[in-house]
Amino acid sequence: MKTLAPNKTRAPATLSAMPDPAHHTSVVIVSPALADANNGNWQTARYWRKILSPHFAVRIVRQWPDAAAGKAPGATEAPDF
Repeated sequence: MKTLAPNKTRAPATLSAMPDPAHHTSVVIVSPALADANNGNWQTARYWRKILSPHFAVRIVRQWPDAAAGKAPGATEAPDF
């Protein structure tokens, strides 16, 4: 079975309607491997961070939840709910 590589030339068409990053929406990509591993998991996480970062505050973490879970992008303390 042949595996096709992701289309790295353009973002999926659905991203054109994504919200403005000024709305403080964030995306967390959880990957079992980070940059130090430089494997397929990391490459895919990096690819999606590149596509999503113009529209969202994006970070890649090894496990969830992490120390910044529940905090708004740029916030220093978790909000009260």
